[in-house]
Amino acid sequence: MSSSFRKSRAVRSAVLAALGVGAVMGQADAAQTFVQPQAEARAETNSNLSLDPDGSPDGDTQGYIADLQALMGIVTPRSETSIRPRIRFQEYPERDERNRVEGFLDLVSRFKQERSSLGIVARYSQQDSYNFDTRSGDFDPLDPTAGSGQGAGRVLEDETRSEFEVRPDFAFDMNERTTFGLDARYRSVSYDVDSGEPSQIDYDFVSAGANVKWKLDQRSTVGVGAFANTFDPKTGLGESDGYGIGAGYEYRWSEVTGIEVTAFYETNDPKYDGPGVQADSSSGLGGSVAAFYEGEISEWRFSASHRFAPSASGSAQQLDQLRIQYDRRFSERLSLRGVARYESESEINDFAGAQSVDTARADLSLRWLFTPTWNVQGGYSYIVRDEEIDGNASNNRFFISVGYKGLGRQRR
Repeated sequence: MSSSFRKSRAVRSAVLAALGVGAVMGQADAAQTFVQPQAEARAETNSNLSLDPDGSPDGDTQGYIADLQALMGIVTPRSETSIRPRIRFQEYPERDERNRVEGFLDLVSRFKQERSSLGIVARYSQQDSYNFDTRSGDFDPLDPTAGSGQGAGRVLEDETRSEFEVRPDFAFDMNERTTFGLDARYRSVSYDVDSGEPSQIDYDFVSAGANVKWKLDQRSTVGVGAFANTFDPKTGLGESDGYGIGAGYEYRWSEVTGIEVTAFYETNDPKYDGPGVQADSSSGLGGSVAAFYEGEISEWRFSASHRFAPSASGSAQQLDQLRIQYDRRFSERLSLRGVARYESESEINDFAGAQSVDTARADLSLRWLFTPTWNVQGGYSYIVRDEEIDGNASNNRFFISVGYKGLGRQRR
């Protein structure tokens, strides 16, 4: 039995399990559960789907995508839990290697007491490696930080990427102004191909940290903390430990408008030191800034960061990321969305096979609601990729879609 089949079966089981949880919740107190189904059917055309530096030999490539998901949850006076199973079908009639069934399962939960809170975010995905590597900059409303701190690696079309991530956190209010917090992250990434060996490297990444935050006033907070992490590529090449200290500042004009700034100093100690491989300890400064705004007719979100991150190249990398999302409502029915993402990944040490990779993508779309729940959407995406070895390539994508989205979080 192939590993790809086992992984596909695992995704189907996970999705069915989530749907079962939703069915159980539907039998609970009607005032405490919600469900919001969503579906989309899309047709697209690409000028260079393969991101071939010499241009696509097949010319324009058409594709057809169906996306089904449901946001389900339960709310109590002290807790809120959301579960979102999602399945995506894609078919490219002229490109059989791109036909995939993708599965996703997300869980976000938080429990609060008078002076403490405990939260957990868990995600599982099995998707076309190409789709992950060329993803857009949209911020997930369920988990806006999803996708940060992850490099893209090399774009290939016949690989499947599987990821499991869990992020618990705990906060305790020591007094009215001071909060002590703990957080951790575990991420496991693996690759599979229908035949042959994957070009990218499986890895595990574990991190943990502690912090103390002080409220300066009702709107602003400062904090300091320390962290440690370990990166374990399954080849043994590039394995490293990291540790550091950091500080942050948050300011909120309101619940939906604010800015967050962090800075840290991190040291990475590679454990591998073989013939012809330089694996010296390296240290450096990193940081991030995130801002968000929500008004009556428009909203936007922005994030930028420089950090050390795990990579499918087999070694820890320096990663620069920039994401911007802008939404504008022209009327009750017509809205516009603009999204941009830029990512630059470069090696920390001169490990074998490492290379610099730059990826940028810009999306512009218009959505028209012809009923409160049904919409039609059209848009354009430009994707450009610059790899140190393979060179520069770009793709122009146009799409049109019909979608359904349930009204808000419908109580059951």
